[in-house]
Amino acid sequence: MNEISEVEGSRSADTFARLFGDSLDDLLDAGSWTPGADLANTYARLERETRMAVDRERRVTDTIREKLFPRIEASALAGPESGVYGATPAQISRVHNGLLLNGNVEACAGISMKHDSIAMTFVQIGVCLVAYQGDQQAWSQRMFRRDYRADGVDRITEMLSVLDKRSSNRDGESALDRISRLARRGIQAYAERMFLTRNSSARWRMCEGMPVPFELVSGAGLLRPGKSGMNYPLMGAGMEILRELLLKHRRFVFVPRRARDGALLTIGEALAPLEYAVIDTISDQIEAVERTGHYDDRQRKVIERFRRDVGKVVVRGVFRASSMGPPQIFYAHRDHIHGAALIALADSVLQEQRSYPILLDLARTVCETTFGIDSFAPQLRVAYTDAGEPWSAI
Repeated sequence: MNEISEVEGSRSADTFARLFGDSLDDLLDAGSWTPGADLANTYARLERETRMAVDRERRVTDTIREKLFPRIEASALAGPESGVYGATPAQISRVHNGLLLNGNVEACAGISMKHDSIAMTFVQIGVCLVAYQGDQQAWSQRMFRRDYRADGVDRITEMLSVLDKRSSNRDGESALDRISRLARRGIQAYAERMFLTRNSSARWRMCEGMPVPFELVSGAGLLRPGKSGMNYPLMGAGMEILRELLLKHRRFVFVPRRARDGALLTIGEALAPLEYAVIDTISDQIEAVERTGHYDDRQRKVIERFRRDVGKVVVRGVFRASSMGPPQIFYAHRDHIHGAALIALADSVLQEQRSYPILLDLARTVCETTFGIDSFAPQLRVAYTDAGEPWSAI
């Protein structure tokens, strides 16, 4: 076992040396470090490394466009719509005037705030729906997790029980906190999609993230016994909303705020401004939840049926709005993929450096202003003052 660990460690050190061009042993040697900032050498090396990186990136980009782009269309992973497309300034203008600026696109964003104390955890979730015409709607929900109730006879025993529940696992998070975190994220994701589906009157709907987040499809670990086995209420409610939005309404576009898929972003880096690529479906992502979750046969069939219905019609792609900004991943219904891509592009060209839909940024800003720390903290301050206790910072 030790021999295997030594071999793996050696390979990791070799990989590090290949990635950074420096031996790990040299970096751990204090004598190899330069006293002070040494700005002259720093600038020289930064310039040299940047020039080399740009040259390599151009070669890689040319290779991707020449060899990979044709294979995207040939693979048909997203059906007949797979491929690389380019939008024109005239199309962008029509989307601005015909959809975005006259309120035919509404965007939704949510935020959650949490305050922990010994006696309780206070959570506030807020959701906002906005459009460029100035229309705005907002909803909020507040939850209280009461870990410690001071009305017990044996307070020490009760407190020890609370500490036992909050005992940390390897990553420093207790099982109770992990469930609470997943539940909070799952409820926020559900609320965003619910209000976007049932309270928006716009022709097109826009939202952050991916359409089918893990917390919603998995049920966030929230389950209760039923007559025919365990029930997952959040999963059931979430799938109902998702079917309504993704299969019935169908005119939607989701853009993650923080994209982590390196392969898609590499393709995106090779795109020219106003180009977009339609890559694949979300079937594999739903199947991953189905594979990793601890479900009984009945619930596994529910997820499998949902994957068959939704997974093949919701497609994933990447677009680039500007040469100055990063590429962005997006999700849309297969029947409306080109309209969704044009909306995402048209809204993102309004901020070239960020190259992200500005309507989603607007929804996020409204939500943070309405339900963020500036509104959350005063509520707690008043509550603590009324209770005769000094203010406890979040």
